[in-house]
Amino acid sequence: MRPYWASLPRHCGRPLGVGFSAVPQMASPFSPSRRKQQAKALSRSALKARNALVLEHLPLADAIASAAARRLFPLVERDDLIQVAREALVRSAPRCRAGEPAAPYLRRCISGALQHHLRDRVRLVRVPRQVHEAGDCPLGHSSLDAQADGEPFLLDQLAAPGDNAIPLMLATACAEVLHGEVETEIVQASRVFHTGAKAMERLLLRPQFDGPVTPGTAYALVDDVTCLGGTLAELADYIQAAGGKVAAVITLVNAGRLKPLKPEPLVTRRLRERFPDAIQHTFGIDPGALTANEASYLSGFRTADGLRNRAAKAAEENDLRLRAKGFQLEAPSTPLNQEGEG
Repeated sequence: MRPYWASLPRHCGRPLGVGFSAVPQMASPFSPSRRKQQAKALSRSALKARNALVLEHLPLADAIASAAARRLFPLVERDDLIQVAREALVRSAPRCRAGEPAAPYLRRCISGALQHHLRDRVRLVRVPRQVHEAGDCPLGHSSLDAQADGEPFLLDQLAAPGDNAIPLMLATACAEVLHGEVETEIVQASRVFHTGAKAMERLLLRPQFDGPVTPGTAYALVDDVTCLGGTLAELADYIQAAGGKVAAVITLVNAGRLKPLKPEPLVTRRLRERFPDAIQHTFGIDPGALTANEASYLSGFRTADGLRNRAAKAAEENDLRLRAKGFQLEAPSTPLNQEGEG
């Protein structure tokens, strides 16, 4: 189980979650403090009106997300788009003007949020209609899991260990700037096949690490791209459990929807209230040890049963995906049932 974020040492700068940035971050309109101020600005009557507006237009958000999912099948998952649409609905409802129809404005906001999600998470190429109708388009949809002419899977080539030299080069540059040393003996001991996996599949397939950790030594975690932040959190847990300290987290790209790695206390408290034991039983992670993007994703589920059902479906998808490539997990992650039994 990962340690609580509050147990991490405060070295300098603003906390990022599993570590701390050596460079203080500038305040932005979307910073956690600004969001808290916006939340406090809603009075009880305004909050009640917002909730009523959200419930009234919930079918609209689901319909827009479902239409996008059908249009882009199988590149995206319907449940993911529905969560994005509902979050956009909740954020946009307080900005509706009294006396004016809310549906047109909410439709634009929801569609815009879905377009941003597809732009950031799905690789799409726009082709002119004339070219597409004429059949002259040189582009086609090819699955990364597909294998042709005896060549290895494209997904395996992208995720194969040793092929991605960016993290090592980034670590070398950071070590030179920070006057440290590159640690090459702490390695990821298990392949988790996160490339191309959905959020729930990533939560179930957590990496394991191996290698000697020097107690009392401060480590800076380096990665090229982070999405949910789970790999960084697991590595931080491994280092701290062995007596090391996590002083900083350095990445080239944070592809998560939330930029801080540390979740807000309000989000963690709501997860504990909504899912008292489901998160611990399903993933083996305490809600207080989730990253901000993991906590945000799980907040989209209304009930513990819905979370368990989605986790069970993701476990089956993981098993089918890995079996199709000739792999089988030694200890498959199987979500527990409602009684908490394996």
